[in-house]
Amino acid sequence: MLGWFIVVRLISPLTVVRTITLQDESVPASANSEPFSVLRVGCYNIAHGRGGRLGTASWNGGGNDKKKDRIKQIADLLRDEQLDIVVLNEVDFSSYWSGHINQAELIAKEAGYPYRVEQRNVDIALPFISLRFGNVILSKFPITNTVFLDFPHPSLLEEILYGGLKEGVAATIKLSDNSQVQVVAVHLSLEGESFRLASVQQILDLQRQSSLPMIAMGDFNTSASGDSRYRTDSKGQNSIDTLMASGQLTTIPRSLPVHQKDLTFPSEKPESIIDWIFVSPHWDINNKTVILTDLSDHLTVTAVLTKVSPE
Repeated sequence: MLGWFIVVRLISPLTVVRTITLQDESVPASANSEPFSVLRVGCYNIAHGRGGRLGTASWNGGGNDKKKDRIKQIADLLRDEQLDIVVLNEVDFSSYWSGHINQAELIAKEAGYPYRVEQRNVDIALPFISLRFGNVILSKFPITNTVFLDFPHPSLLEEILYGGLKEGVAATIKLSDNSQVQVVAVHLSLEGESFRLASVQQILDLQRQSSLPMIAMGDFNTSASGDSRYRTDSKGQNSIDTLMASGQLTTIPRSLPVHQKDLTFPSEKPESIIDWIFVSPHWDINNKTVILTDLSDHLTVTAVLTKVSPE
């Protein structure tokens, strides 16, 4: 068993990011009918399908059938919202606590996404038992390239044994007019604002190095000043404040305090914004919406993006 574990960990860097195109003819290969200058996007931490009760362990939340039903309901939600690109966090690819179902595959097929990226934050396997989960990018447009983002970790041992716990991935997506956009799936560390700040700096560096428009979204595990989950590092710096002040990426709401309708966590009684959609100046964010649902302890965030015309 130890040998099996070691082999899995040794090959995991080769499989940490997978790009999948569905070959199912029943899944449409084109995006929605809106012009390419408009994108509907969203992000959702689905919490392994365990449900909306805060503090529920991943191996709880009902049996495998109950979790599978929630995953199908999540797919229904995404399909109904007609989102072009979605980032999902805490998605199981093969985990014993959810019956070894590839939740990303199930959601993609049920919701009608022919293209997806699976990026593993945890990759542990023994005979008949595995824990493989992480971030997912779903797209109605072709995915042409991916870049693994190795965010800094509080524990080198955890990174070696598990695979990192919180990582990210950037995918280049070709839109219907052959222009491209870089989408970053974000899930930042719970361990401290300094690690989140270092990860945010990686995202900003990536944006500076690329000529492509960027959309960065997901669970940032922190919020801006004025929010109940506002945290700073030893120098008084905060990740969301840093992003807002950078001039490279923008979001809404742009200032706090905010309206109750903007809060994303926890879903039972929202108190904070920790799930964010950030875009480069190539896009304007319109109609940002937080969808109330009890399918996860996070709420779904969607937005309509309109391309900014060059002056």
